[in-house]
Amino acid sequence: MRLVTFDPATATDRSWAELHALACAHLTAVAPDEPLPTEAELRRDFGPTSATVRLWNKALRSESGELVGFARLTVREGEDTGYLHALSIAADHRRAGHGRRLLAYAIDEARSAGCRNLIGWTAGPDGAAFLESVGARTTGRYRRALLRLPLTSPAPPLADGYRLRTWDGPAPDALIDSYAVAREAINDAPRDADEAPSRYTAERIREMEHRLAERGQHLRVTVALDCDDQVMGFTGLYVSPEPGSLVSTADAAVLAAHRGRGLAGALKHESLRLLADARPDVTEVCTGNDTRNGPMIAVNDRVGFVETSTWTQAILDL
Repeated sequence: MRLVTFDPATATDRSWAELHALACAHLTAVAPDEPLPTEAELRRDFGPTSATVRLWNKALRSESGELVGFARLTVREGEDTGYLHALSIAADHRRAGHGRRLLAYAIDEARSAGCRNLIGWTAGPDGAAFLESVGARTTGRYRRALLRLPLTSPAPPLADGYRLRTWDGPAPDALIDSYAVAREAINDAPRDADEAPSRYTAERIREMEHRLAERGQHLRVTVALDCDDQVMGFTGLYVSPEPGSLVSTADAAVLAAHRGRGLAGALKHESLRLLADARPDVTEVCTGNDTRNGPMIAVNDRVGFVETSTWTQAILDL
């Protein structure tokens, strides 16, 4: 077996097709109700990222060149948590130690980047058994759900003293500072104590917008503004230009002082209603929530999302 770097910039069409087949086979095995990504969507996921994010993409190949496994790790500069976004082994090559080998390389890379722990996700009994065998500890469960457009649920009322505004692409200059503050409210969602909080500034948001544009995507954002035109809550959607593409929800949160007023539900419904109006070709939207986040799951259920799978989040202390 050979461990080789997978470089998205130089990968051949055959390499992309092999990786897409591996990813779809893995997802079908562990979460059969999940929509499968197209190859174009997979390629976009490997598009340009922030200069402050360290990437590690490794393919495990047999001596004949067959793709046996794949792993993908990201580490953000200044943070001590690494994220293992993929660890997949072809069905015919499982239970031969290849998953452990890929994980060992990812651990070495994470340690060299200064990480104290590594976070990953899995679904199904085989994944749970693997996590236990390598000493990872389960920290939470992640519920995936799918919504089919157009909406059939009624729009919830908007509380007095607020108005909703939506933009497509870069955040307006006049709102970006309060938007950055509101985005940090996502840190109030359930998380493991060892998981680093997400930090946002106007500069980081502009960088994220730029990277999304480079990848051919954009973020549709709907915010709740108070009477002083400050952002008190937000929700977002990652949208791709291809007709019929799958849309994914981005973060959604409301500042603590403004919770309990129905803002999350109003934001979600308005965001999805406007998406359906602007993109009638889009028929599916996927989302995910920590299973401990009951309030947001309830919001999504009221809008019309239906559960498709549950993933286990685990942390491996390094």
